[in-house]
Amino acid sequence: MSCPTSCGSANRELNGRSRAADPFSSPGAPSSGAASPGALDTGTANPAPASIVRVGPAGWSYPDWAGYVYPSRRAKGFHEAAYLAEFFDTIEINTSFYQPLRPDHTAQWIERVAANPRFVFTAKLWQAIHARRKIDNIGIRGGG
Repeated sequence: MSCPTSCGSANRELNGRSRAADPFSSPGAPSSGAASPGALDTGTANPAPASIVRVGPAGWSYPDWAGYVYPSRRAKGFHEAAYLAEFFDTIEINTSFYQPLRPDHTAQWIERVAANPRFVFTAKLWQAIHARRKIDNIGIRGGG
């Protein structure tokens, strides 16, 4: 199955043997070892980083992805986020919308994707914050 997003010259393939190439480099460009992903080589000692748009899935715990996104047969210790981190540099955390994130869970997730040094999680803002903003905007104040 091909990567569901435009992977440019990365030539990545889900459920295949090909693994993550550097999506920020040009085809045939030498690796510069730049300090920040997507940094422009301006020939100066402190190049300004380029804006980066990361594309990745919204979440990873979807049983119906088995056999489509994830392999049908999973090795012992398989984790969906670790697998997706081989192809993407970000995943959105959906559970943060429903409750604050638990530090022990986030530490485990970070450990699982550590093989991808460019990886960053994004998290939805907790719905209680959204609800409070709506309440404040219509002028309802709680007593107390």
